[in-house]
Order: sequence, then C-alpha cells, then structure tokens
Amino acid sequence: MARRIKDYDEDYDEDYVGNMTPLGVALRIVGLAVVLIVIGTLIGIPLGWFQKGAEIISPDNVEEQYAAIYQDYQALEKGAQNVCDLRVVRDSSSTADEKTQRVSQVLASQQLYNRNAADYDARWQNVFEAKLVGPNDVPTTAPTLNDMIAFLGLTEEQCPSS
Repeated sequence: MARRIKDYDEDYDEDYVGNMTPLGVALRIVGLAVVLIVIGTLIGIPLGWFQKGAEIISPDNVEEQYAAIYQDYQALEKGAQNVCDLRVVRDSSSTADEKTQRVSQVLASQQLYNRNAADYDARWQNVFEAKLVGPNDVPTTAPTLNDMIAFLGLTEEQCPSS
C-alpha cells in the first residue's frame, strides 16, 4: 500500500531506520562519497587550470624566468668566448699530442655550447616557463655559435675558424 503524506506514520519511519542493514548504510555512505568526489572533480579541474595560469603570470614566476633566461644567455656568451679561447690555444700548440688534446677541448666546448643553446630554446618554447613571460631584450631562439661570435665582435685573430 502506498503511503501518502497525510497518512504519515512516525512508527513506520522509526522501523525503517531501525531495520537498515549495515551493508545498506555502508552503500549509502559510499554513494554519497562518490557523488561528492565527482562534484569536487568537476569544480576542481577548471579551477586548477585557472590557478596554473595565475602561477605562470605571477611576479615570482616572471622574476624566476627572467633570471633563468638571462643566465642561459650569459652561458651562451661565455661558451662562445670559451670556444674562441680554446681555438687560439689550439692554433698555438707546438706538438701533435698537444694539438690533438686542444682539438678535443674545442669540440667539447662546442658541444657544451650546443647543449646550452638547446636548453635556452627549450625554456623559450615551454608555455609554463618563459614562452609567455620571458624578457623581450634577448632573442627567443639561441644564436648559432658563429652568430654569437659575430655578435661578440670577435675578430679572426681573437677567434680563429674551426
């Protein structure tokens, strides 16, 4: 028999709650938890993306990215200068063994320059790093070694060709 509101019986309500099994109570609790998790996820995902956007343009991140880009660019300048210094030493080597050692050092220094250039480019391409907030007074792609040598104004005497 269907119960209507006007026929509400308090004893029936107490019997119903008293007759609930532990499994029924546990299932209701689990169901409520699942609903809360789904609602929390649906709300949290968009808020998380907004939070990440706020972190990217925050003053602390901008300051960090400026410092990192400037350090990377200075590493490129110093790396190019180091390659040139090693080329001068290589060309002034007196023995074949010394020249071989200097050639290895020049190659290692050129590889280090290329690795620093790759790191610099990667930072500029990463949207969570400098792509959106990097400084505008340095290039957004790393200059080649020869371009950096030319930018530094080093002559053939100061930086012999490889």
